[in-house]
Amino acid sequence: MKLFFRTMTEEQQKNSNEGMIVGFLAAMFLLLINIFYDLKFDENFMSSHTIFFSIFVISLGYEGYLNIKKSEVQSTFS
Repeated sequence: MKLFFRTMTEEQQKNSNEGMIVGFLAAMFLLLINIFYDLKFDENFMSSHTIFFSIFVISLGYEGYLNIKKSEVQSTFS
């Protein structure tokens, strides 16, 4: 991911990080819907694909959040 960010401008990095955070929120929402649906209807609705996809998108969103925090810290010290 770092190699990909080196070829991007600062504005593109910011947009990419914000996109990852939006994906993170969407995955959390999807995971919550699946959990509540599972509890309400007592079925095995939540497939392993949904869980793994949600965890993958959550990790990308967390990486985007850390990149934004890192760029904020670098801009305050420069």
